[in-house]
Amino acid sequence: MGAQCSGCCVVLGRQTCGCFGIGDPIKRVLITGRKGSGKTSLMYRLHSGVEFNAEKEPTIGHNYEVISFTPTKSYEFVDAGGSDVQQMLLDIYIQSVNFDYVIYVIDMSQYLSASEEEKRAGYFRQDRENLIAILTDQYKNREKRRYAAEVAVYINYHVQKNVEEELKSLDDENKQKEIKRKVALQKQMLRALLADELGLHEDTGSVISIPPQNFVDSIHYNPRKHKAPCLLKFLGISEKDKWDPYCFSSWINYFG
Repeated sequence: MGAQCSGCCVVLGRQTCGCFGIGDPIKRVLITGRKGSGKTSLMYRLHSGVEFNAEKEPTIGHNYEVISFTPTKSYEFVDAGGSDVQQMLLDIYIQSVNFDYVIYVIDMSQYLSASEEEKRAGYFRQDRENLIAILTDQYKNREKRRYAAEVAVYINYHVQKNVEEELKSLDDENKQKEIKRKVALQKQMLRALLADELGLHEDTGSVISIPPQNFVDSIHYNPRKHKAPCLLKFLGISEKDKWDPYCFSSWINYFG
């Protein structure tokens, strides 16, 4: 995945590659969303591939990491907390910092565990309002020929975690395939539901919209579906951008 890079590699890449004019400018990425949606987990999965299974304390303030996917592609990730106060300050924060990408995280497992009353009351209303505010700011920036970030929605399912143990306990390959098929179908249904609830379809003709390919539910490229949207593709990381910063041969292969 090429995300487990130490700070020294980033500094080396920015100093050596930058001075020869072959390094890309460092990109800024904001990860935001409602409280408990999985923003911090997503950032550290990008950083080191670590999957958090334990409950974590809510983020106070923000988390910050510099992640290098290649010697010439480094990204500054800011994980903004999802508390009510921080959500209120989100608009000011986005306007004061020039981000290249904004990733808005939505946890569908929270929706599945919500009561019917909560769902009928408009469970995704706050997400829709937050996204409209973000998209409006970026549209205004683009109109003024200023900095404008690309916006994506990362759909956090947590569906796979619920079936991993069941799959391990099954010896029947056909049953495993059936479970995987059901999980894939559930994800498709939840994805369609979310897109419909948010109502930010690009085909509505509104300038405040999100392209279909910017609704992503996976981090990495799918070996079987190379054209399927994923977070790395959204960030401009190609399938070839895989390297080990601690392995000298990786540097040779990358530049060779």
